[in-house]
Amino acid sequence: MKPKKKRAIGIDLGTTFSCVGLWESGKIVIIPNQQGKYITPSIVSFLGDRRFVGEEAKARIIKNNQNTIYSSKRLIGKKYDDPNVKKDIKKLPFEVEKDKTLGRCLVKINYENEEKIFKIEQISGMIIEQMKKIAETYLNDTVEDAIITVPAYFNQVQRQCTIDAAKIAGLNVLRIINEPTAAAITYGLENGYDKDRKVLIFDLGGGTFDVTVLNIKRNITENEENDNYIDIKSTYGDSHLGGQDFDDSLVDFCLKEFEYVNGIDLSKNSRALQRLKIACERAKIELSLMDETEINIDGIQGNINMKIRITRDTFNDCCKQHFDKLLPCVKKALELANYNKKDIDDVVLVGGSIRIQEVQNIVKNFFGISELKTYKCHPDEAIAYGAAYQAAIINGDILNDKLLLFDIVGISLGIEIANGKMEFIIKRGTKIPIHKKKTFTTNRDNQTKLNFKIYQGENENCKNNVFLNEINLDNITKAPAGKIHIEVVFYVDVNSTLTITAGEVGTSKSKKIVIENLFSNYNKKELEKMIKEAEKMRIKDKENEAIIKYKNKLKEKCLEKKTSKAKEILKWIKENEKNDNFFEKKELEKKFQELN
Repeated sequence: MKPKKKRAIGIDLGTTFSCVGLWESGKIVIIPNQQGKYITPSIVSFLGDRRFVGEEAKARIIKNNQNTIYSSKRLIGKKYDDPNVKKDIKKLPFEVEKDKTLGRCLVKINYENEEKIFKIEQISGMIIEQMKKIAETYLNDTVEDAIITVPAYFNQVQRQCTIDAAKIAGLNVLRIINEPTAAAITYGLENGYDKDRKVLIFDLGGGTFDVTVLNIKRNITENEENDNYIDIKSTYGDSHLGGQDFDDSLVDFCLKEFEYVNGIDLSKNSRALQRLKIACERAKIELSLMDETEINIDGIQGNINMKIRITRDTFNDCCKQHFDKLLPCVKKALELANYNKKDIDDVVLVGGSIRIQEVQNIVKNFFGISELKTYKCHPDEAIAYGAAYQAAIINGDILNDKLLLFDIVGISLGIEIANGKMEFIIKRGTKIPIHKKKTFTTNRDNQTKLNFKIYQGENENCKNNVFLNEINLDNITKAPAGKIHIEVVFYVDVNSTLTITAGEVGTSKSKKIVIENLFSNYNKKELEKMIKEAEKMRIKDKENEAIIKYKNKLKEKCLEKKTSKAKEILKWIKENEKNDNFFEKKELEKKFQELN
């Protein structure tokens, strides 16, 4: 009997929303969640011994704000002491702590009636697991493999943390690909390859901003076969710029207005802040369609209401500092590609924040165009669509595809040399796969040890870049200074996995590290512990889901019977639901007996 073919999915793991797609019946299908929506909030909420992800978590963001985690993507793989992270933490209602070992961010919440610490990878893993669950419910089958997208400007640490998150979720990552690359695949599929085009992908989401310049072209071989190329020329961006920053700026404006009128500082009131943040997000969306709107919140402080009129000009003024960061990234991406703006044939906008009128105007005015290219599919689904297509190719679902993808190194790689300076080995913009060699010599007589520290970044000082790992050579042949040569080889494969080999020339004395397995700095034991914790939560979730189904069954029976006892039990159910009280199986069974 022929073994059953494994299924592979494509996941757009977003800061604000996530989306999942797969190849089904000869086409890409974007899969709706349980509520029938095609994008799912990237939010996790904990209440008692229950865990909610997506729409249910978002519904609890106000009344359970200290235990509801969002925007985890902005924290993943980043140091707690990063200035941008520090700025974000001040505005988050949940508690963020510093990991004493790695210096990264941890979140502290109350779960199962005790204090619980989670790594950011675990939170991201819960969101990925929800995407997996959505796909498995649709297929009525298990899913093991996925392609996951990340911002083009994510460093290697952030990429590996995303892979770790997928492992925690029970998924094998076929490949991590850049969000603009996935968007380019979708654009190429929708518009065909009838002519060569230079394209700029402008990807502004909820928390990150990427600009990628690429060529989409058709090449006819000697056999007159069509090979479709997506050739990435450059990428640039800001991993800390997006819709969340626009919301926060509007929140700051409203806080100042409210304090000016009422003399009350709401900045320490986490519940009021969360209500205001949701209202500001809604206002931002409304201002994409109308010239003005109103922030109107009853009883934001005691019996005092908030009522503030917001025009589109007011919103633009609030967000000017963020809008001013957009064009420098566009110009830098063009410069790295050796293009000017007149060379670009198509400008394609991706991400939820591109609906903002001022963002569209900035892009139109810069390129001198009246119309921006849009997707036939929903722009919120374009990245997941491209990821799902790439997953189908790697999984062997699409056999006759002629799409060739040439990606690049997004951020430079190098080694620390004297005075903490960065010796660049592979520069950003270099096409992958790539081998690069560099030869070093000893600088002391009879030197037997050499240490190579590997960094990623664009600054000439290593302390301002991201430390990845190190290689220690401790058996170098004794000789006068400068006589012994050490060759260091950097190799980046098509999956952006970095392998580094360092060895003494002319001997077999060498060491090799594969950075793919070392970025996270979590050893196998730690990772296995997180995977086991995730499995326990899954079992608990299933138990809770069974109780909810049983409760719903009781509810249906009450509605059918319409007796006084049925009405009494129905009232009891509704009161408990309203107060988010937990239902016990024994308690529900007792109510069933009373009803019968």
